[in-house]
Amino acid sequence: MTRTNDDISTDEAALRSAIDEAVSDVIDADSYWRAVDVVRSRGARAIWGRVASLASHEDPRVRSLVPDILRYLGPERPFVEETLTLLRAMLSSESAPDVIASIGEAFVDLDPPDAVALMRPFATHADARVRESVVHALLGNHDPLAIQTLIVLSRDPCDAVRDWATFGLGSQLGEPGEPSFVDTPEVRDALAARLDDPDPDTRSEAIAGLELRSDPRA
Repeated sequence: MTRTNDDISTDEAALRSAIDEAVSDVIDADSYWRAVDVVRSRGARAIWGRVASLASHEDPRVRSLVPDILRYLGPERPFVEETLTLLRAMLSSESAPDVIASIGEAFVDLDPPDAVALMRPFATHADARVRESVVHALLGNHDPLAIQTLIVLSRDPCDAVRDWATFGLGSQLGEPGEPSFVDTPEVRDALAARLDDPDPDTRSEAIAGLELRSDPRA
């Protein structure tokens, strides 16, 4: 189907609106994600190239739009490999915490096979948003290095990072009776170490994970 000038103009207007939201002095998360959804609704073939071109934009707030928009472009999941190639390239040279965190969050939907190799180096990043995105990107990943990374992050100084990492260790590594269920002394001890955590949500996740493993420490 031939796209008209009106179609192209609407694509550009939608992306311009999302950029305006991204660089606004007062960020309204609801308005931002609505604008992102409008861009996505234009269709992957219509907007992928336009969005990808923002990967080298001088403003990190605009670069963050790239993973935020491209992480999900519909149930058919078009352009997944192209998007992963683009995000890998961005991640290799990116220094802005917001952009790194957005890429990590995008991996939740894109599920790259090399998620551990891509995100593990950021587990000690100075910005808690980045460390939390590492946890999200590795949730449910049974790779021993992913599990070890979650164990480390379950001791993080940030409550939210510890909470998510403990959730990942406790409830996202399979179910009892499944061949893939992860129940090791290291995972149990990491959960038990959070039983007296100052954050109540983290404590709850630790208890749930130990109960799942019938550990009497729960």
